[in-house]
Formats: sequence, structure tokens, C-alpha cells
Amino acid sequence: MSRPEIWLIIVGGTILTYLVRLSFTVLVPPDRLSPIFSRGLVYIPPAVLAAIVLPELLL
Repeated sequence: MSRPEIWLIIVGGTILTYLVRLSFTVLVPPDRLSPIFSRGLVYIPPAVLAAIVLPELLL
């Protein structure tokens, strides 16, 4: 692969990821989410932090 192809893949992946994340926040208003799903969203930040930190502490 040439250098321009690599940059095109990186930029394309970045744009695609951004659009997927943006579509969730724009297309689904918060008042249309189910209460169970909304309560579950509270636990995502601590779970992600634990997934990042705990392997480093335990290994």
C-alpha cells in the first residue's frame, strides 16, 4: 500500500466512525430511549474505566 492509500483509509475510517456515533445521538432523542436502557447507560463510564485500569493493575 502506498502512503496516500493508508491516509485515505485512516481518514475514511475516522469519518465513518464519527458518522455512526453522531447518528445515534441525532436520530434517537433521549426521551425515546427505554428506561432500562437509560439506566444502563450510567454504568458504561465506570465499566470502561475498569476495563482500562484493572488489566494493568493485575498483570
